[in-house]
Amino acid sequence: MVIKSNPDKDSEGVKKTHNPFDALDNIRSNRKIFFILLVAGIGAFADYYNTAGILTPSSLSYLKYFSVTTSVYGQFVFFLNIGILIGAITWGPLVDLLGRARMFFVDLVVMLVFATLSIFATNFHEFELFRILTGFAIGGDYGAALPFLSEFAPKAIRGRILALFWVLAQSGLVVGTLVSYYFLSISSISPEIWKIIFVTGLIPIIIGAGLRFTVPESARWLLFKGKTDKAVEAVRKVTGSSPQETVNNITSSFNIRKNIPLLLLLIVPTFIGIYATAMPAGLSTYFFPYITQSLGLSKLTSVLLQVPVVWVSEIVFTLILALITDKIGRLNSLIIGGTVLIISTLLIIPLTHNVDALLPLIFISNGSSVFSQTIIINWGAELYPTNMRGIASGINIMAFRLSLASTGFIEPVLLSLGGVPALYAFLGLLSLIGVMTVMILVGKRGSVEGKSLEEITDRFR
Repeated sequence: MVIKSNPDKDSEGVKKTHNPFDALDNIRSNRKIFFILLVAGIGAFADYYNTAGILTPSSLSYLKYFSVTTSVYGQFVFFLNIGILIGAITWGPLVDLLGRARMFFVDLVVMLVFATLSIFATNFHEFELFRILTGFAIGGDYGAALPFLSEFAPKAIRGRILALFWVLAQSGLVVGTLVSYYFLSISSISPEIWKIIFVTGLIPIIIGAGLRFTVPESARWLLFKGKTDKAVEAVRKVTGSSPQETVNNITSSFNIRKNIPLLLLLIVPTFIGIYATAMPAGLSTYFFPYITQSLGLSKLTSVLLQVPVVWVSEIVFTLILALITDKIGRLNSLIIGGTVLIISTLLIIPLTHNVDALLPLIFISNGSSVFSQTIIINWGAELYPTNMRGIASGINIMAFRLSLASTGFIEPVLLSLGGVPALYAFLGLLSLIGVMTVMILVGKRGSVEGKSLEEITDRFR
């Protein structure tokens, strides 16, 4: 949807379009904006805490408890991410239909139910089913949270706010891994300890569901639905000012069917770009402890090393993205991040048996993978009209999770064919293809920095 007001003329006599959300777009950073960031990001924190932060290290416990092998774990990782993938594309249209704030409360409640049931699973099939359904619930959170956050963020720092959303998610990885390490170490990796670890995963879900009662619905979505009074009130709650006069004079227009070719020119290359650039980080997320064990490190050492080498690298690189993306632009940021990703990933190939050199390179490869994928994923909440942001964000998360799911099958195959060098050669070439596809096909359309969402949408009419 493109929102337009009655046009005036500028000093040169050219008609110009007013943005009814100037109050939001031009607001200085305040506590309410960062509270909205916290409320939106706590779902992602809960996701990363539950689906990787505790899931990966505690596999040392629950695989013993259920008497299953590492190969079964690889299949579980695949189906878990498929569950999140299906959730993302299922909930996305509902987010655009029923609202951002409503749906990202409901998905946390559903997540809480299935995460709780998984703790009481009596066999691995039950455990796997309940965790996949937990993933299905959290898959819908991104399609709601990212558009919600984008539609409230000031245009000058929207890239920073969206990047910080992912820092909150990655914090869940660090906290979850440290919590898991603590309980695994004090129990000597007891087969039962995973249940206590999983109980801790319920805490951020409960807190998040409670906090989401306190924020207004997206003003842009409310206006798209014709709920002008509620849209005005949502803007007033965040900015302290009311855009009543301007909002009352708007009209809306965006013909999705007419713009399908152009939309596909955005959706397809961003899907490819996310799938390709996310895989190096996906490998480190689910298989780092097993890769380092193959190099002679102990199980607990491998778990603990995942914090500085994998999780901290994601936070560091995403914080760098938050600092630069609004200043140098999304495309320049992607060129830098993509180049570092490709080079660092390929440099791993000759150094796979040198742990001292390998770990720093994995740090850089993993961090730049997250840096690059974050830019492209966030475009789902920036490039598209109001009635497509939930769907587009869901499709982007679908690409992200499909990439993570693929590691469960690609990693064992490539390792069996050519070992770790073959694995990272594939990841380096795949990253190159992904970055080049986005740069060529999306191009300047991805330069959204400093523009309101209405200006961005208007450019594609």
